[in-house]
Amino acid sequence: MSIQVETTVNSILSVLQLPMQQVEEIVALAHKILENNLLPQQFNLQPKRIVGLIFEQPSHRTKNSFSSAAMWLGANILDLSDSYRDSRLRGESLSDFCHTAECYVDCLVVRSSNSELITQINELVKIPVINAGNGHNEHPTQAIADFSVIQKNCPDLKNLKISLIGCLQTSRCANSLALLLAPLQPRILMICPSELALKQEYQSIAQNRGATFQHSLSLSDALNDDVLYFTGGTFLEDFADISEYERYHQWFTFPLAFLKDLSPQATILHPLPRGFELSSDVDNDRRVGIFDQVRHGLAVRKAILANLLGAML
Repeated sequence: MSIQVETTVNSILSVLQLPMQQVEEIVALAHKILENNLLPQQFNLQPKRIVGLIFEQPSHRTKNSFSSAAMWLGANILDLSDSYRDSRLRGESLSDFCHTAECYVDCLVVRSSNSELITQINELVKIPVINAGNGHNEHPTQAIADFSVIQKNCPDLKNLKISLIGCLQTSRCANSLALLLAPLQPRILMICPSELALKQEYQSIAQNRGATFQHSLSLSDALNDDVLYFTGGTFLEDFADISEYERYHQWFTFPLAFLKDLSPQATILHPLPRGFELSSDVDNDRRVGIFDQVRHGLAVRKAILANLLGAML
């Protein structure tokens, strides 16, 4: 497998195409939106824009936050998901579907189990394409949302210590976050069985960008970290097959006792959905930022759509 990065000005296919300055600009705009320092009427989307959605996989937060963001900006939404499935079942070429779709909408937000579909669509259309999750590869807008929360909670990002905890080999959220943070030279501790660590390809790219990786089987090694980022591990979809699920899923049941020894300055994150790897009993702990990720995710997607749709302040 190789990671192909398109150097497209408007599309967001991978965090690798986003300079840190651009990420920080998106996050700064998102923070202004969160603080109500920017309101919908301060954006000028003329003529009225239409955001197209192609979600081949189920989605709660990502699909609905893009929809909510578009509506907040005054744009309309056209859900092309059923049309895409029907088109493919009937044997229509991807090219014909895409060239038709771009007549209807101003940008496309795409999620697919096929890791190559995002790139294929982007090569076919002349409108911006946003990667809302491509297979087990990346989820760039989630990484920007996660970075937004981390930046808010850890103003000094130098020497950031972050633990990625869970089934990392299939976590597109962990992949994108590691790649995005890498230029800041973080120490990334992977807490999981070694065979479930981030794929070597992603580790190598992140290392070349400045990250340092360590590995551990013990949650106690994360007690002094700035960020504990839990991923999946208790859903069948987190694993390659059912035998792998049966072998490992119980490993990801973490006790609540670790909270009493955890640094009071730590931030606990999870991109959701969560199984039993992180109990809802922790939600009242001020260090838990799970629903901050949801709020920041919405604000980040507002900022991204505002930029891609040509909004002017």
